[in-house]
Amino acid sequence: MLYNTGMTFFLKEKGFSIIQGLMLAGLLSGTALVTSQLISNQKKVASSAESKDAVDELADLAYNFLQFQDNCFQTLTLNGLTGTPLTGKRIFNNIYTVNKNSAGVTVNSQAVFTTGRNYFANNVRISEMSIDYGAGNLSNLNPAVLEIRMRRNESTTERTKDGVGAKDLSKKISLVIQRDAVGTFRGCYAVKQAQANTNETGNHDLMRTYCTELGAMFLWDANTNTCNLRSNICPAGQFFVGISSTGIITDLLHIYMGFGGVTPVGWDFGPRTGISSVGLAHCRDPKRGIDIKTMINSSPTTCLNRNGVGFTKIGNQAAIRCL
Repeated sequence: MLYNTGMTFFLKEKGFSIIQGLMLAGLLSGTALVTSQLISNQKKVASSAESKDAVDELADLAYNFLQFQDNCFQTLTLNGLTGTPLTGKRIFNNIYTVNKNSAGVTVNSQAVFTTGRNYFANNVRISEMSIDYGAGNLSNLNPAVLEIRMRRNESTTERTKDGVGAKDLSKKISLVIQRDAVGTFRGCYAVKQAQANTNETGNHDLMRTYCTELGAMFLWDANTNTCNLRSNICPAGQFFVGISSTGIITDLLHIYMGFGGVTPVGWDFGPRTGISSVGLAHCRDPKRGIDIKTMINSSPTTCLNRNGVGFTKIGNQAAIRCL
């Protein structure tokens, strides 16, 4: 006997009808479709996370490359970004690294990142790179901004892996631009700005701090963002008064004694109070190089009440003696 209701129908039958098979196939196919969609979505989520990591890693690598002045210099120079005036926004195609030989001489430059190419296993594509010099106020460590625009989650046009979330992302890198006194490009290097939300201090003024700690012979120029050796070249007809062992400017006014009966007076290069730099302000005319009046009145045991002073030769040195 056949029963037509419930599961008994299937239990009593020795087979199943075409309609029953179609119903079962439909049920299984629907389940498979849902499962397939879930797996596909999970893959897209994983690809999106991977591509986001690729965006961050690409930006970190670009920053590390551009920290080195040689790489930054070649990147801006070879892309034609150094023409004056250094103002406004300019588009470029490549970030370069420099290869040097054992003697430190540049052999060649290699493009490590290029616009229009995919990176990190096709997770991300560089769509555009630009540098913005702003209005030209690049002095006092005010940086230019290099921006890398990237595209992801676009398999049909960009050949990147499919994913979810934003397709266009960008990263910005601050570049300190070094110039000469007339504004001509001399070099650059990448820095990290201080971040208020994370309390990161950054390394924005690290070069300036290092320069000021080198001593008085070096000077940080806030207009050109360069660390310069102070000028010790005097105009024609003048001479430089010397530098102490600590790098402090000195003057030829310190006297000493001890040449026997004549008591000649010499001079040394001891540092003077209030003078802490090397520059044209400390060049002297020959007649002002030695302050005779200061020397005569400096001590009763030198030339006080004498008729005057004169030069005398002691070995290979010159000294002043009282007349």
